[in-house]
Amino acid sequence: MQTTYVVKGMTCGHCASSVTEEVSALPGVEKVDVALETGKVTVTSADELATEKVGEAVDEAGYELVGVAELGRVRSNDPREPRGASPECPDASRPSNFQAVRWRRG
Repeated sequence: MQTTYVVKGMTCGHCASSVTEEVSALPGVEKVDVALETGKVTVTSADELATEKVGEAVDEAGYELVGVAELGRVRSNDPREPRGASPECPDASRPSNFQAVRWRRG
């Protein structure tokens, strides 16, 4: 089973590694892919994972789980928000503004 989550606050490879490490430690997780440019974390698992458990793992890494990505929308992780009232996924309607940055040692 594959589920894509939206995570807020990741900006570098270390961020991605931290989230990957914490989410990979959840029982049943087979693979974790992090896309920094979109903030999306795709988790492949043997069975469906509880969003709360994934959120706890992301929080342990120091970041915030915004919700589950669904067809260009983000299903909020906030229980106070009614279903169907989710904000648009930031990358659903516009091209990515991501630019690669090359670090040089000086």
